[in-house]
Amino acid sequence: MAMSRIFFFCLMIISSTAEPVENIRVLVGGNITLREPVNEEGILTHKGELIAQVFNGKMKIRKERFNKKLMWNNRTRFFTITNIQKNDSGTYDIDNEKSEIRRFILSVYDPLPPPSVRRSNEDPTLCSLLCYVDGAPPLTSVVWMKGQEVMNQSSSYSSVLLTIPEQDLNSSLTCAAQSPAENKTMEVEVTTWCGDNNKDNNNNNNRHRLLLILIIVSVCAVVVLIVCVITGKCFKWKRKHTQETMTSEPDLTYAEVHISSHSEGPVSSPDVSTVYSKIQLRSRADDDVLEET
Repeated sequence: MAMSRIFFFCLMIISSTAEPVENIRVLVGGNITLREPVNEEGILTHKGELIAQVFNGKMKIRKERFNKKLMWNNRTRFFTITNIQKNDSGTYDIDNEKSEIRRFILSVYDPLPPPSVRRSNEDPTLCSLLCYVDGAPPLTSVVWMKGQEVMNQSSSYSSVLLTIPEQDLNSSLTCAAQSPAENKTMEVEVTTWCGDNNKDNNNNNNRHRLLLILIIVSVCAVVVLIVCVITGKCFKWKRKHTQETMTSEPDLTYAEVHISSHSEGPVSSPDVSTVYSKIQLRSRADDDVLEET
């Protein structure tokens, strides 16, 4: 009895000096292997309590509740714990025959339910999708992702809302539920959920393009009209100016001219008089202009 007390006292001292070197996360019902070999002699403790001992290459379980879930492989020399439950969490220390202590810290989590998606009806003009997990266990985060990019995330609630940007209406997104032990995802084709918004957006774009074309055509028509008005006014001004210039010239007197040679001598007739005047030659085109005025 005294030897047993000394053994457990030494065991507590050894366990208290061990340093945590590996963290293990597992789901309820899962299995773990403590990868520290124990060849011929060694012990395994849970929270400082002896649960198994290896002596002369054989294992003896010291804790009854580990009878059907703790195994020792005599080839790999590793301990394996199966059908993990919440009360199996905590520290596990392995002390082998070399007096080398290896510590494992085990964390046990409930399995995650699969995430779901539904459309929010808060604003029918926008497409907002809700990523949620029913019955989410503690430490669950819900995330909207596009590839590797996090678009929205909630670490304190079991749901997160995302208003889909216009440029992502034809994209594929991921609704993800995450815990320290596992991730579960749901792929979402945005067009499946936001097809109406995408159609409305295309119609709006078409209307905007049509309106822009009408504005451009109207502006061009106005510019052409202004140019025509200015050109007409310039033409009228030039024509008026030409007419004023021509009417300002001195009056011309036309007389019948009889040309005779010097040999004929002067013509003596009571009906004929001699008039000396400067003669200016004009072309037929000049006469036509005068007639128009």
